[in-house]
Amino acid sequence: MPPFSKSLLEAGRRAIYTLYHDLGSTSAAPQAMLAMIGAPHRLARVPLYTPAHRTPAYLAVNPLGTVPTLVLPDGETVTESAAILLLLSERHPEAGLVPAPGSPERPRFLRWLAYLSATVYPPTRRYYHLADHVAGAVAQAELRRTTVAEQVRLWVAMEAAFDPAPYLLGDRPSALDLAMAMIARLSAPEAGFAVACPKLAAARDAIEAHPEVAPVWRENFPDSAPDFAGDRADA
Repeated sequence: MPPFSKSLLEAGRRAIYTLYHDLGSTSAAPQAMLAMIGAPHRLARVPLYTPAHRTPAYLAVNPLGTVPTLVLPDGETVTESAAILLLLSERHPEAGLVPAPGSPERPRFLRWLAYLSATVYPPTRRYYHLADHVAGAVAQAELRRTTVAEQVRLWVAMEAAFDPAPYLLGDRPSALDLAMAMIARLSAPEAGFAVACPKLAAARDAIEAHPEVAPVWRENFPDSAPDFAGDRADA
């Protein structure tokens, strides 16, 4: 797919949805959800490690220059993965990917979706941007060590709260599975996610095998399934 350009923005305005994304990023879950709900959409890649995400054209769409950004049919934009997942569920309730208001699963869904976004993801991102926080090799090595330990602690806390069957909320996949699997794939390899959290890893594997999700995951995380380094006990 071509990088973002102004012409893509104009084309996007004629589409049902346009998702500005990058591979191996937090746009993977919204991309997979669009595939699962079957909504007409187009993808516009914005490579985050190139100047493409800081061009005036893209900053007019998302002033932060981040992904994901979802452009709705009326031109309204939505950012942040969790917000996009919730909005798509409201617009496409027939997909059943988010528990309905008042359902027994709703509180649990909201709690853990927020937990993933606000608690688990920050140290996940920090791991890849150590230099933004401390200077020098020694300080960065120590921050890496404590960041990995924090990721493990947070994942283990979530592991204790679920007994997937096979998905996190039972026999039906949900947006929570997508968010969890995405952040798990972005976690530090040395955190040993599958070893520390076998139940969550089983739910991750279940959603990644979903026929609509699998192609998206292969595109976004080609080196991660099924045996990325963090999944091996001897890694």
